Amino acid sequence: MVGKGRALLDLGRYSEAAAAVSSVPTTFVHYVQHSVSGTSNGIYALQANGRYSQSDDEGGNGLPFRSSDDPRTPWFDDGGGFDPSYPLYVTEKYDFFDTPIVLASGAEARLIKAENELAQDNYLAMNATLNALRLEAETLIPLHVPGNPPEDATLEPLPVPLTPDAAIDQLFAERAFWMFLTGHRLGDLRRLMYQYGRAEDQVYPTGDYHKGGTYGDDVVFPIDFDETNNPGFELEMCDVTQADITTVP
Repeated sequence: MVGKGRALLDLGRYSEAAAAVSSVPTTFVHYVQHSVSGTSNGIYALQANGRYSQSDDEGGNGLPFRSSDDPRTPWFDDGGGFDPSYPLYVTEKYDFFDTPIVLASGAEARLIKAENELAQDNYLAMNATLNALRLEAETLIPLHVPGNPPEDATLEPLPVPLTPDAAIDQLFAERAFWMFLTGHRLGDLRRLMYQYGRAEDQVYPTGDYHKGGTYGDDVVFPIDFDETNNPGFELEMCDVTQADITTVP
């Protein structure tokens, strides 16, 4: 049901998406399981060797995943990383190779419901749905932060947004924090462009990069080399600076 709702959301069919997930319990969680000796938690592995650092307000458009002190995105300063010249901020959401990762959840189902309310310009209802999730934070956050559940898992209610942009910001920030490090954020950034009409420099990181140079204008992952084996694939047909997929039926 969550997978179907997610697909319908990507197609902009908000009411159908909300209907698809309406019966999913808020406390439902389905994990991808990992092990120490087999398939490990790759996010933890790449943090353990110092290659990935938890961001904060990245490139001007990023969210305060560290400075907010939000219990859904716990972290600690581990000194220098793989490149010792730069600090390493390690997520505490996944604390070992066998920590599970949420694949689908009731929290995501409620976020889909909230987005349908946003699509109807009912900001009051959307805000109430988001705050109902926050009210259950002490129950839900330990399910979503399985590696190291925070001692204080409470969240204050959010104010009712007064403008369309404020409502969009509020919804997508809550999606980012509830589903932190579960593979949703890039898709949401793309949707902010092709469903909500925002420009790339309003969504993706911009300006100077902390290790030199500036952020580029790609809005997708690089095409995997293996795709070049596909006779139907032509690299020159791909524009990696565009997030528009409105031609999908």
